[in-house]
This record gives sequence, C-alpha cells and structure tokens, in this order.
Amino acid sequence: MFLEALHSLWSDQVEWALWIFLWLLGNTLALYLGLQSNSLAERFRKVPILDFWVAVFVWLPPLFSALYMGIAGFLVSVVTQSIYLAIFCRIHSWLAYLRSGSQGGRLLKVLGSSVGTVKVLAGFYFTLLALPCFLVVRFGQIFLYPLLQFSLGFPRYIHSDFIQVSRHKFQGLVGIDLLWCLYCEWAAGVYSLGGEMVRNNESFWCPIRFYENKHCENCRVDFPDLAEWIPSDGKMEAVENLLQKKYPKDRKVRAWYQHPSRRA
Repeated sequence: MFLEALHSLWSDQVEWALWIFLWLLGNTLALYLGLQSNSLAERFRKVPILDFWVAVFVWLPPLFSALYMGIAGFLVSVVTQSIYLAIFCRIHSWLAYLRSGSQGGRLLKVLGSSVGTVKVLAGFYFTLLALPCFLVVRFGQIFLYPLLQFSLGFPRYIHSDFIQVSRHKFQGLVGIDLLWCLYCEWAAGVYSLGGEMVRNNESFWCPIRFYENKHCENCRVDFPDLAEWIPSDGKMEAVENLLQKKYPKDRKVRAWYQHPSRRA
C-alpha cells in the first residue's frame, strides 16, 4: 500500500511537471510570435505587459503549484522551471550559432576566467535568490504606492520609464548571457523606481540627518535631499519649519526636494 501511494504521488508530480513545462513552452512561443510584430514587441518589453510575462514565467507556476500540491508542488515547479531554463538557453544558443555564429555563455566564460567558473556559477544562482525580493518591491510599487499618491499627494510615475528591457537588441547576446542581462536590466529598473518612491517618503516624513557621518555619506547618492535635512543635533522647530517650507498647503504634488515637479 505504501509503495502504491508513493508511486501515485510520483506520477502526480511528474504529470504536473509536464504541465508546467508545456505552460512555459507555450508562453515562450507566444512571446516569440509577439516579438515578431514591431508594435507588439515595443509593448511587450515594457510594463505593464512586462509584468505579465514576469508573472507567467517566474511566479505564477510555483504559486499555483503550491496551492495545488503544497510544498511538493512548489519544489516540482522550481525544478521544472530550472530544467526549462537550461534547455531554453541551450536551444537559443544553438539557433543563434546557426543563424549568425554567435555563441552563448561568453560573459560567464570571461568572468569565470578571472573569478573562477565554480564561483561565477554559484554567484549566478545566488543572485536568483534575490528575485523574490524584487518581486515584493514591484508589488509594493503597483499596489501600495498609489495609496500614498491618493492620501499624501506623492508624484505619479510612468513605470515604463523605469522598468523595461532592451538588451535583447544587443548583437551577440544569446542564451544564458541574454537571460541574465535581461534579469539585471529588469531588477535595476525596479530598484530605480523604488528609490524614487522611497525618496518621496523619507523627505516627507522625517527630514533629519542620521547621527553618524558615514551613514549620511553612504545614503547621499540615493537621497540627495539629505544635504537639506536638519542636522542630527538640530531642533524640532527647524524640522517643522523645513516641512512647512517644502510642503505648503497650496502644493498639490508633494515630492522630494529635487524632483522635476519642483522645477516647474
């Protein structure tokens, strides 16, 4: 009876893995066909359509798998996605080589020659662990920041100006190199947009410099307003005066101090 149950569970997992594989393959073909159209290709590479593709390939399969089969389903999905990723990179590199002589994995080879192949591959997969963090930030940008726009008058952003992909247009970037550069480009956009939103929040709520100078120096690049914030040994009256100066009642858009809306 135990062996029968184990065999049944194994069969269910294999069947589910096949469905996930077909899901990924079908959407890859749909994405490829869409990219052949100039009008669709331009939309596909920017949010919000890009958010859809990220969901289709990244987080929807493990989510539905976990809901359907629990932790076992989640693991099946991650393993299947990893296998599909490896197969896709191989086939994409092979097709690129037949078409133009381009070879995949060139960036990994160069980095491996200086850092070490094992270390580069380890770093490659360790970087993937940051993906859920970027997804959480992206969800916050979509669902939470609009609440601050509505309640506090924070500036509106065109997300596609920050989050898009274009490195697939770079000649010779194929296979694993291509996917990794697209991941980096997407993550950089999410980070940049998130930084813009946090700048509004920080300058609005607490324009007080940090106690340690090193802390201030490290944050100055991402928070240029820090130069105008009140020193850590200042008075609350100074903070109140700064807030009244930067956010008067007649100001409709309450952005960080160097935001383009303040230059108009």
